[in-house]
Amino acid sequence: MFSDLTHDAAPLGTTTGEPPSSATSCSPPSPLSCPSDNDGRPVTGAFKTPEVIHITGSKGVQIGPVYNISSPIVQTTPSQQQSSREDQQPDPRPPREHVLQMLQITREISESDKALIGEHLGDQWRQLGREMDYSSGQLDNIDNDHRRLQDKIYELLTMWHDKESSAATVAQLTRLLMRIRAFEVFKRFHRTLNL
Repeated sequence: MFSDLTHDAAPLGTTTGEPPSSATSCSPPSPLSCPSDNDGRPVTGAFKTPEVIHITGSKGVQIGPVYNISSPIVQTTPSQQQSSREDQQPDPRPPREHVLQMLQITREISESDKALIGEHLGDQWRQLGREMDYSSGQLDNIDNDHRRLQDKIYELLTMWHDKESSAATVAQLTRLLMRIRAFEVFKRFHRTLNL
């Protein structure tokens, strides 16, 4: 198919018929055939012979980049784009009825509530702490005093419960979880209460 793939071009700065200068030119201008120093500049007076590649009896040889376009470009309207996004991603928000049920529970949070939230809240604990009106310094103290993330969250909830006393209710915790968009945690919390 291809018998010889070489460059017969003259070195940079010369024309064919002229001998190549040994200053800074290199033939052909390619990183494989042009020795360079650590900064990428060609080494003066050094030439490398071009590589010769023989390809015979080959099928599907590709030299250079390949661009595959698998589907035709179809223009969609904004309503089609919105409906396709809705099909791809389920709504992460909990059902409104579940939120309303949780907002009706006026009992104080329990140790098991704290443990459940501590187990599932994750890195959103600082955001929850800010919603509870704790300063960055107070949150840093919790962070430094406890190694495990679960323990940090449990301590935050315990401090909040101590500060708010009887106002630290399931309904209030629900409001806080919804403000920080901790929907998965809320859903687990709702399931454990068997409402």
